[in-house]
Parts: sequence; structure tokens; C-alpha cells
Amino acid sequence: MQLRMGLVGCGPRQRQHMTALRQVPELKVAACVDIDAQRLQDFGQAYGLGPGQRFRTVGDMLAAEHIDVATVVTSPRVRLEIVQVLAQGGVRAILVEKPMALELEDAYQMLRVCTDAGIQLMVNHQYRFLPFVGAIREALASDSLGKIEYVRTTCPMNLHAHAVHMIDLANYLVGDEPLEWVLGNVGGTGAFASKHPGPDSAIATFAYRNGIRLHLECGPQSPRSDDRAKLHLYIEVVGDRGRAWGGIDSGYRIVTGGAAPREMRDLWSTGQTVAQVALFRHIVQTVVDQRADENLCRASLGVRTIEAVIGTMQSALEHRIVSLPPQVPPGYLEQVRRTLTGVSGA
Repeated sequence: MQLRMGLVGCGPRQRQHMTALRQVPELKVAACVDIDAQRLQDFGQAYGLGPGQRFRTVGDMLAAEHIDVATVVTSPRVRLEIVQVLAQGGVRAILVEKPMALELEDAYQMLRVCTDAGIQLMVNHQYRFLPFVGAIREALASDSLGKIEYVRTTCPMNLHAHAVHMIDLANYLVGDEPLEWVLGNVGGTGAFASKHPGPDSAIATFAYRNGIRLHLECGPQSPRSDDRAKLHLYIEVVGDRGRAWGGIDSGYRIVTGGAAPREMRDLWSTGQTVAQVALFRHIVQTVVDQRADENLCRASLGVRTIEAVIGTMQSALEHRIVSLPPQVPPGYLEQVRRTLTGVSGA
């Protein structure tokens, strides 16, 4: 069975998706959308989508084409509106880039709209499918590491940029156990002007419901353990009988008891395509089988990363442990910005 796909947003990230989509014949790219006419034309010409398959709005695409699956690779600020239009247009599934939203209420509304319409909403947390992650999962499944004591992760970009990926990856490695609380601190205001706005840096400790701790450090001060790596994103799982360490663009190292360490170099340049292809194939399977509850990237799991990010900022501003999910007013990110910059007023 072949599903017809509509691509919303024609920037560099969508081009990376196209590299993977060419390896998934079950998905046929039928149309693309972008508000920038030149970018839309360049994308269409590059990937063989004729003028009749290029659209300036999502509504125009849905009026002209039957779309089963849509990818939304746009600024996170506008994803809620796009998802709402797609949900009304009869698509079967929507894949949004991370972070799925900048504000908690937007993430909840996106999930609610799609749930009410019977549509699978997913977040592009493709790190779950990286080869080194599979190796760590196998070690955990075989009980080689014993009981997990804690997970540690670091990344050089801010909470909305890469930390959401690493929090989601930690969640996956501990079996998607719900997070119970967070104690965090944040600093720096430069990144509020970026496409992933928020504090420049953050340090946080999370507690899972089963007692496992997750320690997160993100920002330009985070460690760079591998000089060969271009992407310094790391995760470590420590158990009472061993530990596993993995780095995007670095590979993995698994140490258990007296056994010799297991190691593998895993380059991001190849691993990202392997992971994205695997995610797309996983989407096809869950959409065809209508098993949204088995989709590893379902939005109900993606929402947890937004809750963790917002909870970290709330903990920093209020100087206390915050229970998850956090309770914050609408537009909370602007309140964080004003507090950190010392700007008063509503």
C-alpha cells in the first residue's frame, strides 16, 4: 500500500527528509507547500514536483490533492495553525518537527485536535531509531546493565533546540516511564531571538515515577568529549552492573562487569538517514495497521518533552521543585523572557 504525502515547509530540514523518503517506496510525495515562492520553486524543481504539485498554503494543497500523511517542517511558532488545517482536511497522520510547540497550551491543543479527528499526530523524534540507541536498548533488554540507577545527557544547544531530543531519548531508554518532577536552573537570553527561543543554557534533574533520575545539561558550556564529533550530544545510562554511553556522531561504548567493552563508531552523516528511514517506515506500519498506541513517536509522548522543558523554566523562575506536568499560564515563554531580561510589565 502506498500513502500519499504532503510536505509543509521546503527548507533544509525538509530536504533531509527527502533523502530518507526516497528510500521508502510506501510513501509517495504528492505535493509541497511553502509561503516563500522562490523556496517552493527551488524545492519542487530539485525533487521533481511540478507546478501543479506546489502550493503556497496548506488549504490549497488539500483542495487539490488527496493527502494521507503530512510532514510539518516549519517554524514551531506556526505549527498549531497548520495542524488544525490539516486535521480538518482529512489526512490520516501528521508528523511535526521538534519541538512540537513552544508553549504547553499549543502542544495540548494540537494533540486534542488530532485526537478528536481520529488522526495520528507524531513528533519527529528520530533519535529513537539511531543505530547506537538500538545497541543500548539491546543491552538494557538483556539486563546486561542491571537495574538503571540514573541517566545523564548533554547537548550544546538550548532546551527547545536539542534538549527536547535528548529528553525524549532518555524517556525511550527507560521505557517511556512518566516524569514526576524537575528541579532546574536556566540562564542567558541570546537564544530568545533564535528559531528555537528560550534560555541559552539549562541544568536540570528530573525524577521518573519509578525513581530513576535523569540529569540534563544543555547550552554552550556543555562538555565536548569527542573531538571528532560535529554534534556533541551525549547520553549515558548507568546501571548497578554496567553502563552504556552513546554520542550522536560518536557511537557507543557499553561496559558490563568483567567483560570487554563493546564499541562502535556511529557517524551522524549516515546514522541520521538510517534513523529517518526507519521512522518513516514505522509510521507507514502504524498508519496502515491503525495502531496509534504502538507508534514510538506518537504526540502523547512528544508532549512530555514540552512539559519537561516548561517545567525546567518554571522551576528556575520559582526556585522550587515543580511537579510534572507543570501548571503555567498561557504564553509562559514570554514570561520567562521578561524575567530573565529584567523587563517588567504585562
